[in-house]
Amino acid sequence: MRKALFIAALLATTALTPTPAKAEPVSTFIAAVSSTFAAAGAAVGLSATAAATFGAYATQFVVGLGLSAIANALRPRPELPKPSARMVNFAQALTYQERLYGRARKGGPFGFSGFANKKRIYSVIIAAHSTRGPVSHWLDEREVEINGAGLVQTDPPGKYMAIHPYTGQPGQAADPLLMANFASWTPAHRMTGLSYAVINANRVAQKRYAKVYPTGREPAYNPVWDGNDRIYDPRDGQFRFTRNLALNWAHELVEYQGLEVDWDEVALEADVCDQPVLNAEGNLQPRWRLDGTISDDMDFEDIRAQVMAARDVFTFERPDGKVGFRVGRWIEPTVTLSEADFETLQISDGRDLGAPSEFVVQYPEPLNDWRESPSGAWIEDPSARRNREEAAAYLISNHNQASRVNKRMARTKSAQYRISGKLKFSGYDLIGERFAWFRHSELGLAFPIEIGKLTWGADRSTFGLEAVSTAEKDFAFVAATEEPQRPRYDRSTEVSEVAPPSGFTAELGSSAGGAAFAIWSVAPQPEFYFLQFRLRSSDGQTWQIYDAPEGEFSVTTRGLVDVTTYEGQFRNVENGRASDWVPEVPLTLEAIANQEPPGALRDFTVTPEPGTVEISYVAPNDGQFYAARIYRNETDTDFASADLVRTEYGIPSNADSWTDAGLSPGSSVTYWAEAINSSNVPGVLAGPLSVTIL
Repeated sequence: MRKALFIAALLATTALTPTPAKAEPVSTFIAAVSSTFAAAGAAVGLSATAAATFGAYATQFVVGLGLSAIANALRPRPELPKPSARMVNFAQALTYQERLYGRARKGGPFGFSGFANKKRIYSVIIAAHSTRGPVSHWLDEREVEINGAGLVQTDPPGKYMAIHPYTGQPGQAADPLLMANFASWTPAHRMTGLSYAVINANRVAQKRYAKVYPTGREPAYNPVWDGNDRIYDPRDGQFRFTRNLALNWAHELVEYQGLEVDWDEVALEADVCDQPVLNAEGNLQPRWRLDGTISDDMDFEDIRAQVMAARDVFTFERPDGKVGFRVGRWIEPTVTLSEADFETLQISDGRDLGAPSEFVVQYPEPLNDWRESPSGAWIEDPSARRNREEAAAYLISNHNQASRVNKRMARTKSAQYRISGKLKFSGYDLIGERFAWFRHSELGLAFPIEIGKLTWGADRSTFGLEAVSTAEKDFAFVAATEEPQRPRYDRSTEVSEVAPPSGFTAELGSSAGGAAFAIWSVAPQPEFYFLQFRLRSSDGQTWQIYDAPEGEFSVTTRGLVDVTTYEGQFRNVENGRASDWVPEVPLTLEAIANQEPPGALRDFTVTPEPGTVEISYVAPNDGQFYAARIYRNETDTDFASADLVRTEYGIPSNADSWTDAGLSPGSSVTYWAEAINSSNVPGVLAGPLSVTIL
């Protein structure tokens, strides 16, 4: 009877405090509820305080809650953030604090962002508490490694970026990079109690920008990070990092929801969570883990549903106002109900028409870069028409755990019997119980039931009960035969390639105003590519990059230095990604500003003298004339093997000569000559004229 007089509602508050709530014994109650039962409590010798606990959290009169009752809350909904939605960095004036339990991959809001000394420096807040720290570093969708100095060792971005993680410990110092570059950042900015990272993204040359920063800006930092390192373990009294589901949930209830737990009970549930189980790969792993992020913008009902799904948990409120829970497992029933215990009773036989036949859990899969991924499907009824039900369980991070939850959801949905009704005072005996025996003598029924929901009636003397039939085998799980094959995840280390352009040409443009220019082209290509061209002189100067006009396949380069050879290459760009520069051996072209050749030389003669030859000519009467080039061949009369021996500058119509000295007497020598303009464009070649040296 003493137990029957204790009753309280379960977790009806929504706590959205920016700092952890301080849990204390329940001492403030809804007056109407406490007064209703004060007399009853006194009648059995309870203190006024104990009797008053009947009203704790009584905005909803829920006493016990199981997986079957919260299944609808697990269906994927737009307002429930997916794990991939947290793999970004964002800036806004006010952000909700995020709590990280166990291990997860996530980004976070910018704590600071600024540009100084040719680099962007920004910080990303990972969690609003101290943590164990990063497991692996990710920039956008690429896992990277850093050295002891924080410099990124993986290309891209390689040496152009650095990452400095902080775990929010009490002795944490202000980041030296921020202090060195921003006067407003002082040693007082220690960010104690915040886990975050400072990222340094250096400015890079335009030619490498798309390779280093393929998204067109500094990458999002979204590491895999081990979360809260101040989780209390009542089994040894220590505070540490853990992925144990029971310990993390107890921490959330006490520190952030302002509730109380019985730490001895938590220790028992923690032991169950740590029990080793075999997965489909034949490896041992803990039975129940909690890995993921909880944010202050989540309703408590969503938080509770996610945690309950992660471990097939049953949650209840104890007679003393503390929150109790049982992680997923079979517990032999100790309470028996019969038809005599009900004021009203409804028994449904068989599954509902159109009930799901297969079940899938969406969870963050490490093998799929920690993105939400479907588990292998649990097929409850292979003969039924395919009807899939998906649940979002974002605090699970392994396929075995997701599969065990799938089985449990399937068994609650396909239970042979469903019971609902109004219980008399025997409902008090069910407080804190997940299972009970149900016997109906008139119908000849006897089977265990799993409580889905136990509520306290508005009349204060009855209970509403929703339950399903169950059996011990519903909680057993043999991974070797029952765990479905997980989907295959082919991790790509590179993004899809951008095809390079082809069909290259380079030609001089028509002279205009005495300046040289060239037109560089490629063959037509898909319109979704953006064409870029780069140019440099052949003496190795810095590349200059040009963007092709939209929809065009050529680039015109103007202002080229006359009589200079240039090299050029093209590439395609798509959504911040770029192809290689092609062709591998660059196109070459000599810039010529004046493409009009001068007239021919007149009166070209060669006269031998002792050891010398005098070459004479008359420059053409042509304003294009700039100089004469003289060629010599000492072995034969082939111009192809002749050497340029003299460029003689002069003026139009002027008679000119040049003496070629130092020649060997008796040797035969052949000469050619041609007029050139200011861009070295030649006129008609004169010669050959051959002489024997005297």
